[in-house]
Amino acid sequence: MPFGYHALRVRLRIPPCARSSFICDDRCKLWFYAKQGEYVTDFFSLPTETSDLFPRHGWVRNSAGVGQLRLPLLRLYEAEEPYYGTYCRKQVMGVWLQSRNPKASIRMLAVCLRDLNVEFRAILKYVEAGGLGCPDNFESRQIATRYYEALHRSELLIFSAFVLLRRLADQIMDATRPLLFEHWKSSPKQMKTAIKAAKEGTLSAHAPSCDVERLTRALIERTQWFEDLRNDGGVRDILVHKEHIFLIGAHGEKSVIDGDFSWRVYADLTQERSGVLASVDVVTILRRCLLGLCDFMEEICLSVAVAGDFGPGDFVYITGSDLDVTAFWPSVHR
Repeated sequence: MPFGYHALRVRLRIPPCARSSFICDDRCKLWFYAKQGEYVTDFFSLPTETSDLFPRHGWVRNSAGVGQLRLPLLRLYEAEEPYYGTYCRKQVMGVWLQSRNPKASIRMLAVCLRDLNVEFRAILKYVEAGGLGCPDNFESRQIATRYYEALHRSELLIFSAFVLLRRLADQIMDATRPLLFEHWKSSPKQMKTAIKAAKEGTLSAHAPSCDVERLTRALIERTQWFEDLRNDGGVRDILVHKEHIFLIGAHGEKSVIDGDFSWRVYADLTQERSGVLASVDVVTILRRCLLGLCDFMEEICLSVAVAGDFGPGDFVYITGSDLDVTAFWPSVHR
């Protein structure tokens, strides 16, 4: 079992009556020793050189080589963090914050992308085994059945990923307003209105308690990922509101050196515009949106002067193989 499946267990205290145990990741050849009555803390430690990258968002390998998803924005809304005091002072630390906290949407997005990579691997396994040209036996029929399941699940997961990205944009702005402005109740709570205010130069009217110049630049220069989701050409708006054709499959390119095929999964979104069919590969757009989202969250953290180093509060707690968890997210070493 990959180590990622133990991600939710590493913070639990081992009862004194329990035997000492080993947790093993066969892929990374990684061993952790959990002594009686102690915490397993090595899982959260990162190489020292990553300190200079904070508060960059994305995936990173811990000191033992296991890939983790680290999003420092999450600590802004946690009770253990100093920023929570602002929510307490403004008396919005209860239901108000919990109902707007983007943490749940981030977790759902991470789960969605993890499962999407699992389905993509099933698609690639089928085409790499020969597809329709493989021998007709029990094993090949199993692979073929799993292939068609993966195609259907991938449609749902891609749709969900873009919907969650669009939802997350507004949640980040709404939940972070008390940290960004003293007059936060009158400040923009939707991403589109925040971008409009930044372009008009009116954010200062809300008594900013952050680096408003940095926030303004972020809203103007770091939100193309948001524009890729909305309006006439936005992927999320097309999937939800417009007529379209959505096809998922695999494309192979033959190597001129050894003749082997290199396969990748595509998801073509096609629309008819003025009598002409126009298609885009939404997998490429999805990766671009995730990169843009991570850059934007970093700028939000910097605008409220988040300092320090990566810690357990940045970790996105989901189970699964680290290869699947990190597959679509950008690396912090970009």
